Amino acid sequence: MKQIVLFVESKLLSFQKTRLGLDYYLKKRLNVRIFNISPIVRPEYFKKYFPTNRIKFPKEEILENKIQILDAIKKFDSKTFVFLHITKSIKTKFIFDELEEKYIKYAYVQVGNLPTKSRPIFEIIKFSFLFPIAAIKKILSKYNDLENFGKKPNYVFCAGKKYYSDAKEKFKNSKIIKIPSWDYDEKISINKQRLNLFKNSKDYAVYLDMGYNHPDRLYTMEKYFPPERAFDYDAWYNPLNNFFKQFISCTNLDLKIAAHPRSIYKKNPIKFGKIYFNKTIELISRSRIVLLHRSTALHFAILFQKPLMFLTGDNHNNRSKRWTNDIADYFNKKPINISTEKFSKEIFYNEMKLNKKIYGDFKKNFIVDIKNLNKTSYEIMFSNINKSL
Repeated sequence: MKQIVLFVESKLLSFQKTRLGLDYYLKKRLNVRIFNISPIVRPEYFKKYFPTNRIKFPKEEILENKIQILDAIKKFDSKTFVFLHITKSIKTKFIFDELEEKYIKYAYVQVGNLPTKSRPIFEIIKFSFLFPIAAIKKILSKYNDLENFGKKPNYVFCAGKKYYSDAKEKFKNSKIIKIPSWDYDEKISINKQRLNLFKNSKDYAVYLDMGYNHPDRLYTMEKYFPPERAFDYDAWYNPLNNFFKQFISCTNLDLKIAAHPRSIYKKNPIKFGKIYFNKTIELISRSRIVLLHRSTALHFAILFQKPLMFLTGDNHNNRSKRWTNDIADYFNKKPINISTEKFSKEIFYNEMKLNKKIYGDFKKNFIVDIKNLNKTSYEIMFSNINKSL
C-alpha cells in the first residue's frame, strides 16, 4: 500500500489536520503515518506542553530515541514517501543521512514565510560582550548545525517567489515545485457561508494574539541570543488592555481577538473584546484593520487587502521587538509602542493606509506565485509524488 510519512517536531493540533492535507491523503487511500520526534529535539516542550486540541486521527507515533527512528526507517519501502517538517540540526542529521543512504524518497515543504533581516553586526558584538557565555554557546550551536547534509531531497515544495528562487539555487539536483501557502489553501477551500459569518457585525478590528505562553518560545528561551526570559502574564496583557481601551475610544470600532492555536487560554485575557478560536480567516475577511505583533496569519490580511497595524512594547524581549520591526519595515510602517505612545485618531487614519504594490509583492514573494491557481498545496504535492510511488 502506498504510504506517506510525516516527520514532525511539534505536537500536532486539530487545525493542522487540514493544513497538512491528512484527510485528503486518506481519501486517496494512502496509509498516513506521523512520526513525532519532539522528545529528542525539544524535550522540555514535549514534557510540559499539553494542548487540548491534539489531532485524534491519524494518531501520532512518538519516537523517543535514535534507535526507534532508525528501526522505523528500515521498514520503509519503495511505496513510501517522506515529508520532513523538522529543523536541520546536529540532532536530526542522522535522519537525513539515513533517508539518503537508503534511497528513500523525501521532500521539504517551505510555507508560512515572512520577511527577515540579518542582525546588525554591531548588535551581535554588543550582546557578545554583555553575554560572553551565551555567545560561545551560540557559536558552537551554529557550528554543529552547519547545513552540510540533507542536500538531496527528491522534491522541494515552495510557497512564494523568494523561497522558490532560493531553493533553485540551493537544491540543484532536486525538483522544485511551486505551491500556495497553507493560508492560501484555506482561502481556496473556505466556503462563502463561513466568510459571511461576521457580515452583520458592527465595524471591528481584529487582534492576532500571539499569546504570552506560546510553546514555541516558552520552551526554547535558553537557545535565544541574547538570553531572554518567558513573558509574564500581567506584563504582557496589561499594556495591551490599556492600549485597546484607547484604541476603541478613538476609533469606535469593536475589537475581536483571534486566539493563537498553540497558546493555552484559561480565560479571555483581553478585557475589551471577545476571543474566537479557529476563526481567523473569517474574522479578517470582514475586519476594518488587523492588529498584530508578528504572525503568519497576516497572509489573510494581504489576501483580503486589510490594513495592518504593528504593536510592540517596552516589556517585549529583544527577539520579539526585532521580528516585529522587520516585518513592519517591509510594509513601510513603524510599530506602535503600546507602553509609551498615546493613541490618536491621526495615528489611526495613518495606519488605515495600505500600499497595494507592497501587498502584491508580498503575495508573490511569500504566499503564492502561481497564476490562475485553483488547487491546494496538498493536491499539487500529491499529483507530483504519486508518480514516484
